[in-house]
Amino acid sequence: MPYIHRQDVVRIVRSCIEARETLGSYEVFLASQEGAVTHKELFAAIRRGIWGNTAPKAIAIPAWAAKLGLLSKRTIGRIVGCMPFERPWMLQYVDRPWVVDTTYTRNRLGWSCAEGMGILERLPVLLDHFSRQHPTWEARNRARNWGQYSYHE
Repeated sequence: MPYIHRQDVVRIVRSCIEARETLGSYEVFLASQEGAVTHKELFAAIRRGIWGNTAPKAIAIPAWAAKLGLLSKRTIGRIVGCMPFERPWMLQYVDRPWVVDTTYTRNRLGWSCAEGMGILERLPVLLDHFSRQHPTWEARNRARNWGQYSYHE
C-alpha cells in the first residue's frame, strides 16, 4: 500500500520547485516510501498497536464474503445517508501489494521519504491520536466521506 506523510509531500514539492530549471515540462515523480506494505503487515501493526502482544490473529474471509459485507455496508449507508469510504473497485486490490519503485524520483530529484515517516512507523502515533482524540478523528473522517476536507491541527 503506497503511503506518504504530509511532511514528505511538502518536501517533494519544494524539491520540484528548487529543481524547476532542470525539469522537463511534464515529468512525473512517485512520492512514496519505496516498496510495498501489505494489508497483512498493516493489520498486524494495527492489532499490535491496539492490543500489544496479546493481539488476536486476523481472520481471513473469502472474497465473496468481503463483497457481501461491502454491499451491506453501502446499502445501510444509503438508507441512513452516510456512505462508507470503501468503494467496490477497492476490493480488487485487497491482499495485492502495490509495489512502488521510486528510483526515478530519487535519481532525478535526489529525494526520498524521510526516515521514520513510513506507515508502519507512523501507525503507533496515528493510533494514539485515534484513541485520545476520537471525536475529532471521527468527525474528520465523516466529513472526508462527504468530500469536506479540513487540514487544521
